[in-house]
Amino acid sequence: MASTLSVSKIQGLSSAANPTTVEIASGHKITGNITHGTSSVFPSGHIIQIVVKTSSSSTTIGGSSLTTFGLSQSFTPKFANSNILIIGSLAGEHYNASDQ
Repeated sequence: MASTLSVSKIQGLSSAANPTTVEIASGHKITGNITHGTSSVFPSGHIIQIVVKTSSSSTTIGGSSLTTFGLSQSFTPKFANSNILIIGSLAGEHYNASDQ
């Protein structure tokens, strides 16, 4: 039968080199709902930050000119070595008055 340990706070030993750290031995894991806080630790490969930018505006382009759409989004990665994935989607249609 499994045992359950219920505590309101876990704290490292004050005599340890780093008393604010609780170390989990290699090969062991913590499971359950882990909320994001200022000192949260997530296993590598997890998504830790999402930034979304959307626009439903329309732009008419004439001729062969290059047009910018005015979408921009700034963000600061949580870690210097973070991987960043950017996904873009653009919907459009072609209309030529001479086809009428």
